[in-house]
Amino acid sequence: MKECRYNASKKEYSQCNEERNKKMRRIMVLLLLFLCIVHGAMAGKTWYIGGSRADVIESITADETHVVMAGYTFSSDGTLSDRTKTGRSGWITCLGQNGETLWNFCSRNSSNDEMHCPVIHSDGTITVLLYSGGHEKQQIELLRLNLEGKLQERILLLEQSTSEAEKAGEYFLSEMPESWQGGYTIVGFREQGKSTDTSWMKVYDFDGRLLYTVDGRECRNVKQAMGQKHAILLMDGQWTLCRMEQTPVRLKVLKEAKTSINHDADSEGWNGLCSLTDGCIACGWTGDQYRAANGKVTRWDTEGKLMWDKEYPDRTLWKIVPAANGYVISYEQMNGKTGLMVIDGRGQELGDLPCDITNHMTSWKDGIIRTEWSMKETMQGDEAANWDVQITVLNQEDLFLGK
Repeated sequence: MKECRYNASKKEYSQCNEERNKKMRRIMVLLLLFLCIVHGAMAGKTWYIGGSRADVIESITADETHVVMAGYTFSSDGTLSDRTKTGRSGWITCLGQNGETLWNFCSRNSSNDEMHCPVIHSDGTITVLLYSGGHEKQQIELLRLNLEGKLQERILLLEQSTSEAEKAGEYFLSEMPESWQGGYTIVGFREQGKSTDTSWMKVYDFDGRLLYTVDGRECRNVKQAMGQKHAILLMDGQWTLCRMEQTPVRLKVLKEAKTSINHDADSEGWNGLCSLTDGCIACGWTGDQYRAANGKVTRWDTEGKLMWDKEYPDRTLWKIVPAANGYVISYEQMNGKTGLMVIDGRGQELGDLPCDITNHMTSWKDGIIRTEWSMKETMQGDEAANWDVQITVLNQEDLFLGK
């Protein structure tokens, strides 16, 4: 590299130094890119949110200009420095297009609050579900906020006292609540004895009105994967693909899978589901998902007719979202390796992005947003652990999907 002459004029020496610094910066950028490739670092932009205590995201959604996430937090510093409460609170946060925190909203009804399923509406409001599991009662509320994070409305959906829970068994949330095109679905169960557990699923609109109930007379052991218009339910050990119909509101069974849930070589099932304009797509496993599973992706049309079905060796598939002209799927292999698999519209594998376990992801613009924990420090108990939320933004070029 060119040396700058000390006997040069001040102007010449300054110009030479600036040129040298530019070259050094270019070399450092190239070196960082090389190290990223060698060590398998993920492409895209990375943002961090959270404070010095545990911060957990349970759900994520986005529109063209906002990213909204919900979960719970113990922090009151960092990007949560505007929080005035201590202890655990339900938490919803809104980020701008460059990852800047626009606002936080925290609610604390009990020592066990958490928020789920934020939905951004066309009128500029956001709804989210707040679950509170205190010593005296359990409840689920629907909260409505404006795009500035100000609470406009709260509606009680479900409530029971601890004494009722002790008599009838756990009532709320055997699975995470989900949003669909017309409202929310909430799944739970009543434990009435080991052989007589009964499940239920309640469907609400975005104004908190109860529209539809699937109760213990219709199903047991409900497991839910909701995808805007479709649901996958595990009813009496049978995986069932359903479509949510609005007139009248009901679940229409489209497909029953031949399956076993005993985690043997013949078992199969679904973990992730995504509704599409012309049907739906789901991912999961076939084989023993805890010992020797293959990943499985199944595509159906609007009436549940099989369009295509593909397997991917040595992996269990967890979540699936559309991106550009393909799909992004989070996976885990038997050896502990985790990452994102990218496929085209017919299931052909396009690429693999090794990364830590993806907690949540959603489509955004021509790519996706994903979250994972970034644990800086581990101590005794949730409240003392320092879990920042790491957010990665990947565009279609990062995902091997072209321009």
